[in-house]
Amino acid sequence: MKRKITFVVSFEQNSLYVYEELKKHPVSFQTVFVCTSFCYRRVAETVRQEKVFLFEMKNLQHFIRSLYNIATSKFVIVDNYYGFLAAARFKKGVECIQLWHAAGAVKTFGLEDKTIRTRGKHAIEAV
Repeated sequence: MKRKITFVVSFEQNSLYVYEELKKHPVSFQTVFVCTSFCYRRVAETVRQEKVFLFEMKNLQHFIRSLYNIATSKFVIVDNYYGFLAAARFKKGVECIQLWHAAGAVKTFGLEDKTIRTRGKHAIEAV
């Protein structure tokens, strides 16, 4: 585990806002972004001094590096539901933080989510 914060991003607004706030404070953590193709270019253009990887199989090298960065980070900040995280076993001391991009009036949470029926056992247990 490294002194690293990895953002897993599909909607860049919230993650970039948190990133900008973190930069205002003296923090000695490396920052990495792993992004879907929907926001990859905008994030890469905004955080030019940070590493940004495409978190999709169409770029296998980026995908593997994305998984490596998630696996070796002290903090993982996600902005959406990522099914693979339900089965992920983080090392002791790792914090996985989920940012919400819509209010509760628009979303359903946990077991109230209608898509829960199509999720695997590990995903349901993680809720």
